[in-house]
Amino acid sequence: MDRAIIYPGAVPLETDLLFPQVATLQALGALIGATLGTTTVADGLWATPTSPASMSLVIGQGCLTAFGVTDAAGFSSLGTNGDGIVRMGINVEPVTIGPFAAAPSPGQACNVLIQGAFAETDANPALLPYLNAANPALPFGGPGNNGVAQPTRRLQRVALSARPGTPATAGLQGTPVADSGCVPLYVVTIPYGTAALGAGNIAIHPAAPFIPFKLPQLAPGFSNIRAFTASGSWTVPNGVTRIRVTVVGGGGQGGGGTDAPIALGSGGGAGGTAVGVFAVTPGSTWPVTVGAGGYNPTAGTDGSNGGASSFGALISATGGAGGKCGTAPVGGNGGICAGGNYNCIGGDGLDAIVINDGNGNYGGTGGGTPFGTSNRSSRQLTGGQAPGVGGAGAPQGIRGVGSGGANGLVIVEW
Repeated sequence: MDRAIIYPGAVPLETDLLFPQVATLQALGALIGATLGTTTVADGLWATPTSPASMSLVIGQGCLTAFGVTDAAGFSSLGTNGDGIVRMGINVEPVTIGPFAAAPSPGQACNVLIQGAFAETDANPALLPYLNAANPALPFGGPGNNGVAQPTRRLQRVALSARPGTPATAGLQGTPVADSGCVPLYVVTIPYGTAALGAGNIAIHPAAPFIPFKLPQLAPGFSNIRAFTASGSWTVPNGVTRIRVTVVGGGGQGGGGTDAPIALGSGGGAGGTAVGVFAVTPGSTWPVTVGAGGYNPTAGTDGSNGGASSFGALISATGGAGGKCGTAPVGGNGGICAGGNYNCIGGDGLDAIVINDGNGNYGGTGGGTPFGTSNRSSRQLTGGQAPGVGGAGAPQGIRGVGSGGANGLVIVEW
């Protein structure tokens, strides 16, 4: 922020008073732009019915920002200033707007748009005393003693106005669009026969730029995400100091099955799932490991285990155990986790189902994760679909290889 330098004994100039005002205006504009951005936002300006109720509304105190030039009109001897800044109009007193008319015919309604805009005006005119060099004891009235009053305040306010819509069948009436330079704030719906407006007639316009939160209500959050379906690495972007990481281990393969001797497979266990929030340093690089789903193409054998997933040494989840092959095999165990704020053991695979109906037997369904469950087991092979779920066990028959577990997953949010 720029500042004026004034020296002892120097003759003061009017610019010594004007320049600090401009510098302060620009500094506040830079601060508003840095925190709220350069697009228009509004705060306060709550619309309420009048008391007693009438066909008018009261818009409370509040403010509205707008990007524009510092001074489009000359600011005394400083003249115009075309530097772009965010300006703020402030209404310190409530404003009554209306009255509005109800829809003219039964079954009709009318929407009225309440809109706002930044407005700057020079006000508070006064006849100012000026130096009379010939007779200092008798000052001039106005410049050159012209007797013309001059504005003494440059006001920045929120200009509020209304745009009534065209009455139409209730529920089908349209809302006017905001005028150029204005933003929509409220929609007032006025059905036929309305004699006084209540809170139920007033709604915030869907495009109103009201600030949804204040600083004390805000908490650190995440606005970007990257999902890894294969191993790799991730570099922390500039300015990022906290991340949330989700790791899911690979699913275990379902057990195999055969006809002779009679054997079938149980479901593979699901990989574990862990979620954690961690402090990181911008520019640091982290290895990412995504566990593969278990798969062994050999018929009539136990299923393979799923691989472990991890993000550096911060957080990890093991893969699910493979299902078993046998006459009454039990399902594979789910994977376990370490390092997360939330650690979820993967679902166990289901035991194989023996049904003596002459048509063979069912393999067990694979275990599930928070991302989903394995496909339903049947006498046909079904495999894992959602990240980390276990594969289904093979049924009795020539399809003797258990279906593979689903690959794991690593998600980084920042």
